[in-house]
Amino acid sequence: MIRILATTAMLFFAQLCPADRYVTGGPELPAPLQARLDENRETIRLGINTETLDKAGIAPVPFVQAILGLSDCVREGHLPGAVVYLNTVGGDNFPIGVGSRIVDPEPFPAEWSTIYEAGELTAMMAVVPFALQALERDKLRPGDTLGHFFPEFHGTDKESVTIEMLLRHSSGLAEPGPVARDAGRTDILRSIANAPLLFPPGSRSEKSVSNPLLLGLVVGQLCNAPIQEHALAELFYPAGLMNTVADLPPTWIVHTAPGPYSTWYDRLVWAEPEDPSAHVLGKSAGHGGLFTSCDDLGLLSNVYLSLARGEVPDICTTPTLQLATTPAPAIPGGMRMGLGLELDGFGEGSFGWNASNGSSLWINPRADAYLAILTNRNHPMERSATDHPCAARATELLRKSVRALGPDV
Repeated sequence: MIRILATTAMLFFAQLCPADRYVTGGPELPAPLQARLDENRETIRLGINTETLDKAGIAPVPFVQAILGLSDCVREGHLPGAVVYLNTVGGDNFPIGVGSRIVDPEPFPAEWSTIYEAGELTAMMAVVPFALQALERDKLRPGDTLGHFFPEFHGTDKESVTIEMLLRHSSGLAEPGPVARDAGRTDILRSIANAPLLFPPGSRSEKSVSNPLLLGLVVGQLCNAPIQEHALAELFYPAGLMNTVADLPPTWIVHTAPGPYSTWYDRLVWAEPEDPSAHVLGKSAGHGGLFTSCDDLGLLSNVYLSLARGEVPDICTTPTLQLATTPAPAIPGGMRMGLGLELDGFGEGSFGWNASNGSSLWINPRADAYLAILTNRNHPMERSATDHPCAARATELLRKSVRALGPDV
């Protein structure tokens, strides 16, 4: 932990004055690519330093192609903007802002320090580390069932759904139904308990926010505190995540990216979770409601990389993380799932999460690399999750740009 805090301090003070790094410099890009970059100066507002990228083991050409691809998505209206942070341990690359954090009522640019609602990344940030800790300390067992923790599931066909099924998204649980304005925790649980199963538990792996929602409540019970509150005190603050909060200070709102216009809120969602059930559960929500920045996700990524190296035993040991990043071969389906983590989305051996709001966080210990993309894809209106694979295309190009992952194109 001491090493993490020391590294965090250096990163934090470096980030206080990133403008010195945000200058275009280093070896020239191929002329056609440089011309495209010059044409997009209004969208890509922060400079790209090819020398800095090269020293971090990042090939500038695919990196710039990925940023330009996101710029195209902004211009075509698929998302308002995004902040991208690709770095390696020892590298000094900084986040790049593309497009706008706000388009309605008035446009403002997406910047390195823009605060976004984490959405389902909340689970990877706050729930998964302490779920693994509880499993390692035998406070939680993979075979523990929902019926053990929640009386709302007694007598239902979901009573025997296990903690491991929640972690592997193989529970078959549907997402919560419509949430009433005066709903409470019990109403959310009953909504999940009474909804038909999507598939027999354990038979396949398919994402549902009900899995991290319930897991966040379970781990919060074990921690004797709302899971977000516990994570802030025991992980985020010690690791230096100064821009990550559950309750957004009013003075931060101007730097925060809003969500869509919501019929549930009857207004633009701003400084609040997009998901109504996360709003109802507040700091106990394991599936949304945290606010964070890309540089904070970089600090959290360094914690995960330190876990992989066995340097943070007070969270969990390396063997536990290795278990969490091992797929369950018996579960069919399109997802490669570990325990609360998607696998291999950023090169072989990587783990992370792709959230439905377009944001993602990926870590690859083999390359000592991490990638964070934060966006408010649903601003100013909700979009289908299949609207356009902007983040997926960018992730693949950014993977190729990490020389340790290759290929360098």
